[in-house]
Amino acid sequence: MPSAGLRHNRDFVLLTFARTTSKLGTQITGVALPLLVLALTGSATDAGLVAFAEGAALVLVLLPAGLLADRHDRRRIILLCDGGALLAVGAVAALAWTRGAPVTMIAALAALVAALGAAVQPAASAASRAVVPDGDLRAATAFNETRNAAVNLAGPPLGGLLFGISPALPFIVDVVSYAASMLAVAAVRAPLGRPRDEPDTSLARQSVAGLRFLWQRPALRYVLVSGAVMNFVFSGVLLAVLVVPVRGGASALSAGTTVACVGLGAVVGSLFAARLTAVVPVGRLILAVTWSSCALIAAMAGTGNGLVLGALAGACSLLIPAANIGMLTVLALLTPDELQGRANAATGFFAMLAAPFGPALAGVLIDRIPSAAVFLSFAAVVLLLALATTFGRAVTAMPDLRTPTRSPVPAGTP
Repeated sequence: MPSAGLRHNRDFVLLTFARTTSKLGTQITGVALPLLVLALTGSATDAGLVAFAEGAALVLVLLPAGLLADRHDRRRIILLCDGGALLAVGAVAALAWTRGAPVTMIAALAALVAALGAAVQPAASAASRAVVPDGDLRAATAFNETRNAAVNLAGPPLGGLLFGISPALPFIVDVVSYAASMLAVAAVRAPLGRPRDEPDTSLARQSVAGLRFLWQRPALRYVLVSGAVMNFVFSGVLLAVLVVPVRGGASALSAGTTVACVGLGAVVGSLFAARLTAVVPVGRLILAVTWSSCALIAAMAGTGNGLVLGALAGACSLLIPAANIGMLTVLALLTPDELQGRANAATGFFAMLAAPFGPALAGVLIDRIPSAAVFLSFAAVVLLLALATTFGRAVTAMPDLRTPTRSPVPAGTP
């Protein structure tokens, strides 16, 4: 539940409803899409390539989307992009109904939806920041983290269930979710921010201003790089967790339930995340995330059971909400309004930079080597990151949020 101040913030409630419905629809189709490709072709490689197309489109759009969010009306951006995604997902629903679509067409539509979602992301984050006072910012970040975890928990099994009824049904539900999101955003009364233009600076320089802002701060620079590595690994592992049980005969509903275990871990973690960030330095949380993820992904090599794989993946998610809350709060507090969209976009850009290659690699490996070797390969990547994190100096530059009266930025940080 949000704090009392947030519950009475009508515009925050509307924006939260909009993002919740849209994210739920995305999670539903996130499971349904690879299941559709597997049903059409039977190829894990094809499923991985569709996921690659989605991730690549998202990465390519994020940085210019940040500039768009800082130079144009954020409400209009959200409405136009959600409307375009509604039409694209509707086309996928029609293709799923006929069951005769080529994989390339599905990949193209999936990439379009991902690109439009990337364009919405910085605008939606900046819009939410515009309606939340500084005093409620940490509470809003914690609530949004819990919301995301709950959606990640509910969406996959629902997607699997709906796909089992009809392959087109998950995509129809996603169409409805976009329509609901658009209505809620249109009802927001407050201006969502239209910061001043920067006429004396080139467009290219303006586009990377958020990236420069983050890269100049050692703590945030490390988080960008480590986030890219972890998202590469988790996106590949998630596809493997979904495909391996299906290859073994699991149903679509069972596969969705397996993926939902990741959301369950995040929900449980989010329940104590705010308290955890108040007593544990963010740097130590990041160390705990890397080492525990390494061990848990390696453990996946010992089983092909979907529920066990899901439980191990869910355990990987337990500490992630606390780390996310700490870093997102610091980012929002440090970033001036005219850079909110671009800083958020730069964070997403780096986080997703390598992510498209995770499922693409996982799909190729699943078709060619034993599943145990697939999981061990990804665990080895996390091991390298954990060692670099442990013996590097960047963790000492992590902001300390344990004392509310202290500045969240370490002394000497640019």
